[in-house]
Amino acid sequence: MNMERPKISLIILTYNRAHLVENAIESVLAQTFRDFELIIVNNGSEDHTAEVLKKYEGHEQVRLFHLRENRRFKGGINFAFGQMRGEWFSSIGDDDELVPEAFETMMRAPAEVDPTIDAVTCNAIDTATGQLSGYGLSHDQYLPIDVIVGKTSGNFWGLTKTELLGDKRMNEKLPGHENAFWYQIDAIANRYYIHKPLKVWYTDHGLTETATNRKPDLHIRARVYHELLNEPFYLETLKRYNRKKYIGKCLRGILFLQIARDRAGVRQYRKLLLEARPDLKARAFSELILALGPRITGRLYQAVFKTKIA
Repeated sequence: MNMERPKISLIILTYNRAHLVENAIESVLAQTFRDFELIIVNNGSEDHTAEVLKKYEGHEQVRLFHLRENRRFKGGINFAFGQMRGEWFSSIGDDDELVPEAFETMMRAPAEVDPTIDAVTCNAIDTATGQLSGYGLSHDQYLPIDVIVGKTSGNFWGLTKTELLGDKRMNEKLPGHENAFWYQIDAIANRYYIHKPLKVWYTDHGLTETATNRKPDLHIRARVYHELLNEPFYLETLKRYNRKKYIGKCLRGILFLQIARDRAGVRQYRKLLLEARPDLKARAFSELILALGPRITGRLYQAVFKTKIA
């Protein structure tokens, strides 16, 4: 094993999860495939996470970083991207676990199926349901971007060749929507899917940052849809491969930016919507939002749309 150039770089970003992070770490260190480095980033934790992590200082496969301030998920991950030395990379949550043979199973795909495979995806178990957390796939297969965008949903996990990352980084101004980053990689990757759950995704405790971003807070929603306008590749990819979802994004953009009185943003989303040639129902909904104005639309959102749209 060459620690200057390990086969895999696995990132664990942790924040105030002292009671959970050790399980995630140990699941990585227990991998049957041993050629990896584990990058642990303590993302400005205010609990006793730093004390828990002391036991891993000096471990030959662990590289430990302590950030003074919480950079939130994307800021912390972008920092970790800059530390990686592996040929392949991935990350897991500080409350997730990998099955022992996860790395070994994933690395068989380029070794035994096709040497040109440069990204491998698998499924996970959702602890809240006991079922697979990724939807839309039922067997091992290649995973081109049209299938990823048009047919899959939920939570998958995988390994990706680091050369595909290049200088790409997550947009730290955009709450959620990690796919805006991953679609850029999926568009150029030869990705393969293994229909096995190789990660345990713990969803039966606490709020994640993603769940927080999904709350129907008008300020968050307005910020999301304002910043999405700076992600043209993401929007164009949705438009091409998942028109229904794209039209939904445009309608939400009109709704939330109308409430936020962002007239320029509303005009942009309306233009994008009309270019997609929506059906009569979608067009009528957009015109209704525009006709009602920000104040009335905001009140209706609070009273009716809160649980149905957000």
